[in-house]
Amino acid sequence: MKIDKFQKKYKDGKYKNLRKKKSIFKNKFFWFSILAILILAGLFYLFFFSPIFEIKEIEAIDVNFSNKQEIEKVIQEKVENKFLFLKTKNIFVFKKAVLEKELLEQFPAIHDLEITKKLPKTILVKLIEKKPIAVGYFENNYFFIDEQGIAFKESKTEVIPKALPLIYFSNGLDLGHSKIRENDLKAVIEANEMIALKIGLEESHYLILDDRIELSLADNSFVLYFSAEKDISRQVDDLALILDEHIEPGQSIEYIDLRFDKVFIK
Repeated sequence: MKIDKFQKKYKDGKYKNLRKKKSIFKNKFFWFSILAILILAGLFYLFFFSPIFEIKEIEAIDVNFSNKQEIEKVIQEKVENKFLFLKTKNIFVFKKAVLEKELLEQFPAIHDLEITKKLPKTILVKLIEKKPIAVGYFENNYFFIDEQGIAFKESKTEVIPKALPLIYFSNGLDLGHSKIRENDLKAVIEANEMIALKIGLEESHYLILDDRIELSLADNSFVLYFSAEKDISRQVDDLALILDEHIEPGQSIEYIDLRFDKVFIK
């Protein structure tokens, strides 16, 4: 009788909750979860804190005008970064954009660069340096000048290519800053190339003034005045004509002014 009543109540749900619960430690899903967490933690440590992926080698290549040792010193300073409030030299945490910005700011000779992470521990920096198109001179110092008119590298006289025009500066010249207007620099480059090609005069140096560009010759015989606002090719043609037809051998000349439609000789 009592058994019948118990069975009836169990069927009605009154004693169903009295069934013994299964231990969580016998649950396969629990152990799979623990295993997955351990694997993920191990991988996290491997990739972000293990010495295997710690940057140990750095190299800068294609360095001509810049100081390679100084560049690699900056790279070495920037390989260390913070990750989860901890300092690390991990190659995956390394920030290429930060290093690129720093190098471009500190080294005016660099035009562009390519940073490569070579797993597991190497940073390779390939430089694309500026090409000099002229040489600037101020107070016994020489500087290579790029196509934007910026002095990007101090130079020595013995390594200056003779094909590059020499420009004198009277108001100072600083690395990383432009002191030449675009039209003036373009005029100097064109004049330098065309005079060498068409006339063969040996140049000494250029001086850029507000109203003219002066070219002094190597033999100090006379000075040429050019205008950056007027076609340089035409001015050089006028010079060739003057030298062939109007200048006598041994004639004393102070300057030839080519800036106007009429050439002035003094």
